[in-house]
Amino acid sequence: MKIATRILIIFIIILGLLTALVIAMGQLADSRKQSDATTARLYLYHGLAHQLRQSSDDLTRMARTYVMTGDNIYKQYYNEIRAIRDGKRPRPERYQGSYWDLVIANKQKIPSRGISISLIDLMKNAGITVQELAVMERAKRNSDDLSKREKIAFAALKGHFPDDTGKLTIQGNPDPALAREILHNAQYHKAKAEILLPIREFLGLINKRIGIEIAQNKTEENLYRTITTLLVVTTILFSLLAFFYFRIKVVRPIVSLSNVAQRILSGDLNERAAVRGGDEIGHLNSAFNKMIEERIQIEFELKSNEQSLRTTLNSIGDALIATDIYGNIIRMNPVAEKLSGWLASEAEGKPLTEVFHIINATTRKTVRNPVNSVLGEGKVIGLANHTTLIAKDGTEHQIADSAAPIRDDDGDITGVVLVFRDVTEEYAIQEQLHKSEERFKRLFNHAEVSIWNEDLTEVQKTLNKLREDGVTDLRQHLEDNPQTVWDMTATVKVVQVNKATLKLFGTKPGDKFIQNIGKTFGPNTIKVFTDILCSIWNRENIFRSEADFQTLDGRTINTIISFQIPQTDGDFKTVPVSVMDVTQIKTAQAARKESEKRLSLHLEQSPLGVISWDTNMTCIQWNPAAEKIFGYTQEEALGKHGIELLVAKKLKSEMSQYAKQMMQQSGSTHKINENMTKDSRTIICEWFNTPLIDEEGMAIGITSMVQDITKHKVIEDELRKLSRAVEQSPAAILITDTEGTIEYVNPKFEESTGYNAKEVMGRTPRFLKSDDTSEAQYKTLWDTITAGKKWRGEFPTKRKDGSIFWEFASISPITAEDGTITHFLAIKEDITERKQLENHLRRSQKMEAIGELAGGIAHDFNNLLGIIIGNLDLMKRKVEEGSKLEKHLEKAQNAALRGSSLTRRLLNFSHQAPEIGRPANINNIIRSLEDLVGKSLTRKITLETVLADGLWTVALNSGDFEDMMINLSLNARDAMPKGGRLIIKTRNIVINHQITNYEGKLEPGDYVEITISDTGVGMAKEISAKIFDPFFTTKEKDKGTGLGLAMVYGFIQRTKGHISVHSEEGVGTTFKIFLPRSRDMTRRVKHPVTINEVIPGGTETILIVDDEKELTLIAKNILENLGYTAICAYNADEALQCLANNKIDLLFSDIIMTGSLNGFDFAETATRIYPELQILLTSGFTGNMQTTEETGKWEEKIIVKPYRNVDLANRIRQTLDKKG
Repeated sequence: MKIATRILIIFIIILGLLTALVIAMGQLADSRKQSDATTARLYLYHGLAHQLRQSSDDLTRMARTYVMTGDNIYKQYYNEIRAIRDGKRPRPERYQGSYWDLVIANKQKIPSRGISISLIDLMKNAGITVQELAVMERAKRNSDDLSKREKIAFAALKGHFPDDTGKLTIQGNPDPALAREILHNAQYHKAKAEILLPIREFLGLINKRIGIEIAQNKTEENLYRTITTLLVVTTILFSLLAFFYFRIKVVRPIVSLSNVAQRILSGDLNERAAVRGGDEIGHLNSAFNKMIEERIQIEFELKSNEQSLRTTLNSIGDALIATDIYGNIIRMNPVAEKLSGWLASEAEGKPLTEVFHIINATTRKTVRNPVNSVLGEGKVIGLANHTTLIAKDGTEHQIADSAAPIRDDDGDITGVVLVFRDVTEEYAIQEQLHKSEERFKRLFNHAEVSIWNEDLTEVQKTLNKLREDGVTDLRQHLEDNPQTVWDMTATVKVVQVNKATLKLFGTKPGDKFIQNIGKTFGPNTIKVFTDILCSIWNRENIFRSEADFQTLDGRTINTIISFQIPQTDGDFKTVPVSVMDVTQIKTAQAARKESEKRLSLHLEQSPLGVISWDTNMTCIQWNPAAEKIFGYTQEEALGKHGIELLVAKKLKSEMSQYAKQMMQQSGSTHKINENMTKDSRTIICEWFNTPLIDEEGMAIGITSMVQDITKHKVIEDELRKLSRAVEQSPAAILITDTEGTIEYVNPKFEESTGYNAKEVMGRTPRFLKSDDTSEAQYKTLWDTITAGKKWRGEFPTKRKDGSIFWEFASISPITAEDGTITHFLAIKEDITERKQLENHLRRSQKMEAIGELAGGIAHDFNNLLGIIIGNLDLMKRKVEEGSKLEKHLEKAQNAALRGSSLTRRLLNFSHQAPEIGRPANINNIIRSLEDLVGKSLTRKITLETVLADGLWTVALNSGDFEDMMINLSLNARDAMPKGGRLIIKTRNIVINHQITNYEGKLEPGDYVEITISDTGVGMAKEISAKIFDPFFTTKEKDKGTGLGLAMVYGFIQRTKGHISVHSEEGVGTTFKIFLPRSRDMTRRVKHPVTINEVIPGGTETILIVDDEKELTLIAKNILENLGYTAICAYNADEALQCLANNKIDLLFSDIIMTGSLNGFDFAETATRIYPELQILLTSGFTGNMQTTEETGKWEEKIIVKPYRNVDLANRIRQTLDKKG
């Protein structure tokens, strides 16, 4: 049996074993998958049973929670659970375990989309048996029965109860206790257990059935595992047997044959392979031995052929080199050894480029390896004529060679043969000839004059024939026979032209010029050619003549043509002809004549006076314009001296000196002089004087150009005044073209906007536009001025630094004489300060109006508070000290006093407060407020205070200052909802002329600066501009009135200070408050007194006047308790009667009363009648009553309502004691 057959059988057996192994392993894997699927079904059935139990538990939990809380959301969850279980709602993913706990906690949403399928249908789809399904349906029915009980509990919670039929038809009061009882009693728990029993039975059935399936799967899996193991062992054993068979029968004989081959390669040609058996290995060894025998015979034949070839190549006269296909030398003959300097033994095996080093003789660059060229093209190639071979010793040989491919019997290239010879001597001769030709060509081609070579052989022949025919006068003959001339021109041949010829005739290719020579004939060509023929006829030496030609690009050129006439017939073969272009010379001559003509006309017609003087300043040229300017005719002016003609007497010496200087310089000068006319008028002239210099550089005179600028000078002076006015104008001036492009701005514009003139030139004024100006406003402006009308108005403008200022602008068109608009003129005035004053006045008027309203309310409120406080004081004196009633009275009194404080603040806001500020230390007030402000802020806000040492005192009302600080702090808190920093700083500052005076609202002096900054959301500029306006607020309706910052502004105004605000959106807001320093340290804040202090009394008679009866009676009660006699009146008229009928020591009167007289007028009238009468006035509000010099003295004798009993007693006593 052959080895191949045995190998095939072994392969089939191994393949069969592997196939069986794969099948067995596949069955084992299927068995395992079936076991896993059975286990998964078990988990699925348990999960479905658990869902039924879980849904029952969730229903119970939702039902009980709903009954306990009454929250309908739990009832909704209850219904959702039932709907999902019954397949009426989409079933959520991962619907198990704590799903409804997450829903209740708002961490899980009930899906509105999905697959709706009941729990029972899920069980059917899962593949449970009919028996198992019946058990689960029983559990489901028991759960539904339990739900009926839960619904009865829900109905009881709403007052609905079941009748005898079980329907909820009985109405009653809601009974939550019954509802809870239904869901917690023994019957409910028993019904609950009825659900769990079928579920437990179901799980038992499932566990039994699935357990049997799992056991069967395990048995099958073990069987396939055993089969797989046996197949693996069998396959391994059989493979080992196959390996040993191959090693002995196949590998070992091959290794033996390989060893024999190695010995033969080493030179032992007698070695042979052993032949054993008739199998494939035996046949292989026999064939190998035969191949060795044949090789020995072939090598012998090759050696014989090699010897014969070497003898032939060595006999060749040319050098020969052969290479293989890689360019390595395999053979060289003796000639090649001699030229290259290499021995054949040295060169063999080396690359051709190393032995055969060839370069270009001209460029000295290495020539491409000819082997590469032959192998690339596959054909015979030759080297260039300029190839130089550099021998091994550096000797150079000029060579001519060729290279051809060496092909085998199949036509494939197996190498390259290179044949070359030494041509050094031939090359040197050729090079000399070539260089001589090149020199001639360079001379011919680079000549700047047009040269061409003509063949006049046919012309000479024709002339000789005419001479033989007896012609003696050639010119006459040609005039009689003009066609002969044309015929002879056709025989002229242009052989060669140079580059100058091609350039002159407007063409590039020489062939094109030669082919079109006939097109170059000019109008006098036949005449010139006739002259040439006559010169040749007369055997002259040189011909020279002017001739016109037409260029091939259409120009006419003027030339001078010349050539040497040949003296022998053979020289007519090549006649060099030169053609010189004189077109520019001809043109220049014509232009000079034209220029002289134009100059003459210019002098005659020029509007400028043109005067020429010789070196003595004598007039030698005088044009009509000069005659018109000075009044002298040309005849009168010529020959006269310049001083005599034009110069006033006082300028004659200056004129002489100026003339001498002009003769000594080369450049022109410009001068404006006063000159005299013929009629003795003085005119202003503008002179341009230029000395005339000859070819030798000598001055031969002066040429002057002059114009009368007397009128221009007057206009120029007026324009200069106007320019200065514009430049120095206090208003910004802007000039644009009709498209709005800026052409001029004055310095005031640069000062106002911050832009310099270079930055705005060429731009339109739109870059000055602020966001507060609408496009409609600009359109109205543009429509007005383009209609030729003037526009006036105000608008905000943006400076270069981004700041905004207000301008009043007047913009009008500038028109030409025909009424066409050429430009627009804008005159703009900065009205920022005026706008600020207007805003300040408007704000003050608002404050005043609101103040009047607040003051009126405060007056009536003070009267009410006066009644309350007075009665409380009286009651407190009559109750037992320390009693509960006294404490109640104190609480009521404190509330009334807080109302009094509120009224005082309203009066302060309205500028009606009669209280006088006292010196206070700002730092102390801020420190006292730190705790209160800190508690008012959120935890996310940090309060920082930076209080300067040695802070000056300020005269103010401390309560108003506290209100201001709290108001600004709360606003800062609202501006930092996410937290931030509130920073309060104080420092002393001196305002003088060197420090920015805050919009001019602060007089120079000493101030205390309070800075309140936050890192909140900030405000836009349009918002910050309105924050001090009454009732302006950005807060919600229930969170702000808009009066807080208005009251802050009022307080600052009363203290003669200043407040400013700087805000940036996203960065924060800073308020800066400046309060004037107080140097009065005498006045101190009074300490409040208590009602229990000793109150001074007296026995005098006091008249009490007030239109508020209750207040009058309280005052009367207080004074009578102190020992005084008190009389009451309710208006001024009644009071005057009382004064007339009683001896009154003191008049205590309200200021604002009904009747004809107010308190001031009444006091003035009473003291005029009764000079000894003492006056004490009271009021909660004086309104807008005009105070005169006479009534102003009463302002210090006022007690403010509402007053305490002790305050009234002290002021009464103090007033009476001043009587003496």
